[in-house]
Amino acid sequence: MTTLVRFMALSGCRADAADGGAVCHVLQVDACRILLDCGAPFSLDPVAFRKLGSIAKHIDAVLLTHADIAHLGAYAYAHAKLGLTCPAYATIPVHELGRLAVREALHARRATEDFTLFTHEDVNTAFDNITALRYSQPFSLSGKGKGVTITAFRAGHSLGGTIWKLKKGADEIIYAIDYNHQIDRHLDRTTLNAKELERPTLLITDAYNSLYNYLPSQSKRQPRDAAFFENIRATLYSGGNVLIPVSSTTRSLELTFLLEDFWTKSPDCAQKFPVIYFLSPQSPRIIHTAKRTLEWMGSGIAKLLTQQERRIPFDFTYVKHVQTIAEIDESKPIPKVIIAGGASLEPGTPARDVFLAWSRGAANLVLLPERGDPGTLARRLHDAWVGTGSELATALPAFRVTEPGETRRVPLEGEELAAHLRAEDARREAAAAAAELARLAAMEEHDSDMSDEEDGGAGGGTAARRDVSTSAAGVTAAVAAFGNAFDIYVKDSQRAGGFFKQSQSYRMFPVSNPRVWVDDYGEAVDPMLFANSDSAAMEGVSEELPQVQMEDTQDLQDTIPSKYISFPLDYEINCKVIFIDFEGRSDGKSVKNILTQVAPRKLLLVHGSDEATSDLEKHCEENTSLTNDVFAPHNNEWINVSAASDMFEINLTDALVSSLVMSKINDYELAYVSGFIKNDKQELTQPIEGSGSSMMVDGEGDGDVPQASATNATVPTLDILPLELGKRHTPVIVGDVKLSEFRKVLVSKGFETQFVAGVLVVNRTIMIRKSRQQQGRLMLEGSLSADYYACRKLLYAEHAVL
Repeated sequence: MTTLVRFMALSGCRADAADGGAVCHVLQVDACRILLDCGAPFSLDPVAFRKLGSIAKHIDAVLLTHADIAHLGAYAYAHAKLGLTCPAYATIPVHELGRLAVREALHARRATEDFTLFTHEDVNTAFDNITALRYSQPFSLSGKGKGVTITAFRAGHSLGGTIWKLKKGADEIIYAIDYNHQIDRHLDRTTLNAKELERPTLLITDAYNSLYNYLPSQSKRQPRDAAFFENIRATLYSGGNVLIPVSSTTRSLELTFLLEDFWTKSPDCAQKFPVIYFLSPQSPRIIHTAKRTLEWMGSGIAKLLTQQERRIPFDFTYVKHVQTIAEIDESKPIPKVIIAGGASLEPGTPARDVFLAWSRGAANLVLLPERGDPGTLARRLHDAWVGTGSELATALPAFRVTEPGETRRVPLEGEELAAHLRAEDARREAAAAAAELARLAAMEEHDSDMSDEEDGGAGGGTAARRDVSTSAAGVTAAVAAFGNAFDIYVKDSQRAGGFFKQSQSYRMFPVSNPRVWVDDYGEAVDPMLFANSDSAAMEGVSEELPQVQMEDTQDLQDTIPSKYISFPLDYEINCKVIFIDFEGRSDGKSVKNILTQVAPRKLLLVHGSDEATSDLEKHCEENTSLTNDVFAPHNNEWINVSAASDMFEINLTDALVSSLVMSKINDYELAYVSGFIKNDKQELTQPIEGSGSSMMVDGEGDGDVPQASATNATVPTLDILPLELGKRHTPVIVGDVKLSEFRKVLVSKGFETQFVAGVLVVNRTIMIRKSRQQQGRLMLEGSLSADYYACRKLLYAEHAVL
């Protein structure tokens, strides 16, 4: 059966600077809607979430590809606020590093404004909902996605980066964006051009780098790495600092591993400049996650573990991870190398803060390993450097940074800090007093429900009671005098009792009565009572490992009393700038070669500027070895990319569905439908004209047709024909029966069968053969007899007769 496949891009198609590089698409496979990535601009602008809000509740599954904001930045907000609670799927590294990427973006946004769109708790709750998968692990969806199988394949570019393969029936859909055909130090190349991914029904890929090609001096890894090291070394020895802005959860692992390896092999650099700083609010957890996911890395990492010295990858000697600029050692005035989070130099990121501090020094170097998102400061620096026509580190003439209002969070000082602390103390005291008042009121209410029988038995115990006022002032004084605990509490003598006798209960000194747990084997025993010190220590270490990654701590900057200030920026950049490509994406030439190898039947282009998308679309049209079915949609535009172009979406009325006579064949149920099409504002009085006066509708299960979304155009409705327009139709036989299989059916019923020149002969009187004139049609020939009618009945049973 042919699958209905429809597609709509929420952001990323023919993108401009407003999208911020975000990727978010909706793929509909029959009745199942799948969200391909859930990206957002790094600014986490609420306006960017409006498109997703209209369709989030109708999504049935989410597939995430890379652990950065452009691919999953909107997921936490959509899960917490928009109702995107359906199952989500990602590889283990994308699951863990993606959580850190969103937390880091949240930290950067809160460093520039009082951001309350979502919280760290929302991030943790959302990512706990993700199901982690491994490469080449088929996983079958449930619910509306029944029959759809998803499989993750290696994309390169980032740790755990994914190419998704979706399969339903005979249709295969490949979703591959931001892949890398080259081998990195810590990652292997993509498997997109592997044999198991060849010739898909539909390939959804990006045009991001269609117009970009590697520089001649950086087209190969060895000269590129040499230029990278030489520029860093030359800057340090000339007394300058080096800033490397990078995506913390993706490309930072490649650069930290590369610099650690170079420093290990360069004793002179290691001696004069002993520390390389990795600056990011989540840097300790990022490195810890890398250590836990070594099996996801490439063959280069595996070789380190098999060498004689057995170097442990990412157990750094020279690279030191720090979370704030204050942790950087300034006691020794030596040049520094800082790998800082924030590849686009966005406000609030550590890379932005270091850039503003170092960019005026002529001896300093800003080494861009990524171009940054369109419209950002990093992309402006890259374009200005390209405009110089040089491939060396160059100062940018007349390049100025101008911002009318740069907002920053700064700690409170002096009288502002003292006033804030006094207000916090007063708030805590008021909260404690209110809590104590509520506790005492609850105790009084509890005592009033008791009978007076126990009160008489208590007798002289009332002489020892301590009067405590239930007013707010009395509670405050009592808390100040005795704390929050009271030795003995008895009933207030001023409180009147009721007419009926009530029991009284009095609080006593605390007594612990541990409960003994017993199971089928007797009393449960705590194994820690019999553990020796060595085993307890080892277990303690194992328990500490995941806490580095999963610890739910408050943002560090939220624990420091602070305020927001705004100031203008307007100064000229004096430092040198160079771009050395470590993005980990295939360039335009490589993308076009890979498309030829994959050879999809249909191609859909996303995630690229209008110029890049048009360039790749034109290339596919001019290349005879590629398909002519190329789609390049705009955002918020539904397109039909089904394998059968004559498939349409239509609603069936209840009266029509109840009149259908379903015939089951394999996993499908089919029915012949005669009806007329009508719209909400217009009805068609003429029946459908096709092959005859009827229309064929096939579906799975109960014959339901996928419902239209709120963003889609009006879906027409098919209604039952009136009696005066109804016609009898010629029965239609549907199915594809192999003669070898049908022979087994005949033998099981006691018929004598044999093949003669491709013809199945039954009981030497009946012939069954395939028609040469009409493909797929079977011919039953023979004299009319009981055997003939019995064979025909069995043959009809192998088909669906409509």
